[in-house]
Amino acid sequence: MNRGHSVNDSDEKIATVTHVIPGGDPYAVAESSFLPDQVTFSLGDQRKVWHEEDFPTVGAEVVIGDIRKVHGKWRAYKARFLRPEDEEE
Repeated sequence: MNRGHSVNDSDEKIATVTHVIPGGDPYAVAESSFLPDQVTFSLGDQRKVWHEEDFPTVGAEVVIGDIRKVHGKWRAYKARFLRPEDEEE
Protein backbone atom coordinates (compact mmCIF):
# COMPACT_ATOMS: atom_id res chain seq x y z
CA MET A 1 0.00 0.00 0.00
CA ASN A 2 1.39 3.40 -0.98
CA ARG A 3 0.97 5.69 2.01
CA GLY A 4 2.87 8.53 0.37
CA HIS A 5 4.88 11.30 1.98
CA SER A 6 3.41 14.16 3.96
CA VAL A 7 4.21 17.84 4.48
CA ASN A 8 3.46 18.39 8.18
CA ASP A 9 -0.20 17.37 8.14
CA SER A 10 -1.33 20.17 10.47
CA ASP A 11 0.28 22.91 8.35
CA GLU A 12 -1.76 24.98 5.98
CA LYS A 13 0.10 26.67 3.14
CA ILE A 14 -0.75 29.45 0.73
CA ALA A 15 -0.62 28.54 -2.95
CA THR A 16 -1.56 30.20 -6.25
CA VAL A 17 -3.89 28.45 -8.68
CA THR A 18 -2.31 27.92 -12.11
CA HIS A 19 -4.96 25.72 -13.79
CA VAL A 20 -8.61 24.83 -13.19
CA ILE A 21 -9.97 21.71 -14.89
CA PRO A 22 -13.79 21.91 -14.53
CA GLY A 23 -14.99 18.84 -16.47
CA GLY A 24 -15.61 15.31 -15.25
CA ASP A 25 -13.96 15.08 -11.84
CA PRO A 26 -12.99 18.78 -11.47
CA TYR A 27 -9.69 19.73 -9.91
CA ALA A 28 -7.22 22.59 -9.65
CA VAL A 29 -3.46 22.83 -9.92
CA ALA A 30 -1.51 25.24 -7.71
CA GLU A 31 2.08 26.30 -7.09
CA SER A 32 3.75 27.48 -3.91
CA SER A 33 7.26 28.29 -2.76
CA PHE A 34 7.20 25.51 -0.15
CA LEU A 35 7.28 22.68 -2.72
CA PRO A 36 9.31 22.31 -5.92
CA ASP A 37 6.39 20.64 -7.72
CA GLN A 38 2.78 21.56 -8.41
CA VAL A 39 0.01 20.51 -6.02
CA THR A 40 -3.43 19.34 -7.17
CA PHE A 41 -6.69 19.34 -5.24
CA SER A 42 -10.16 18.10 -6.06
CA LEU A 43 -13.04 20.52 -6.61
CA GLY A 44 -15.73 17.83 -6.78
CA ASP A 45 -18.43 17.65 -4.10
CA GLN A 46 -17.94 13.93 -3.53
CA ARG A 47 -14.31 14.33 -2.38
CA LYS A 48 -14.99 17.08 0.20
CA VAL A 49 -11.61 18.74 -0.38
CA TRP A 50 -12.70 22.15 -1.71
CA HIS A 51 -14.71 23.96 0.95
CA GLU A 52 -16.23 26.76 -1.15
CA GLU A 53 -19.29 27.14 -3.37
CA ASP A 54 -17.40 28.73 -6.29
CA PHE A 55 -14.40 27.25 -8.04
CA PRO A 56 -11.15 29.22 -7.83
CA THR A 57 -9.85 31.05 -10.87
CA VAL A 58 -6.34 31.10 -12.30
CA GLY A 59 -4.25 33.43 -10.13
CA ALA A 60 -6.41 33.00 -7.02
CA GLU A 61 -4.59 32.50 -3.75
CA VAL A 62 -5.81 29.49 -1.80
CA VAL A 63 -5.01 27.82 1.50
CA ILE A 64 -4.19 24.14 1.16
CA GLY A 65 -3.59 21.55 3.85
CA ASP A 66 -3.18 17.85 4.52
CA ILE A 67 -0.64 17.72 1.70
CA ARG A 68 0.62 14.28 0.70
CA LYS A 69 2.74 12.81 -2.04
CA VAL A 70 0.72 10.07 -3.74
CA HIS A 71 2.04 8.09 -6.70
CA GLY A 72 4.83 10.66 -7.15
CA LYS A 73 2.56 13.73 -7.19
CA TRP A 74 1.66 16.20 -4.44
CA ARG A 75 -2.02 16.38 -3.49
CA ALA A 76 -3.86 18.55 -0.98
CA TYR A 77 -6.80 17.01 0.85
CA LYS A 78 -8.06 20.34 2.24
CA ALA A 79 -8.43 23.55 0.24
CA ARG A 80 -10.25 26.89 0.49
CA PHE A 81 -9.92 30.53 -0.56
CA LEU A 82 -7.37 32.75 1.24
CA ARG A 83 -9.13 35.16 3.61
CA PRO A 84 -7.94 38.41 5.29
CA GLU A 85 -7.70 36.70 8.68
CA ASP A 86 -5.21 34.21 7.19
CA GLU A 87 -2.78 37.05 6.46
CA GLU A 88 -3.10 38.43 10.01
CA GLU A 89 -1.63 35.26 11.54
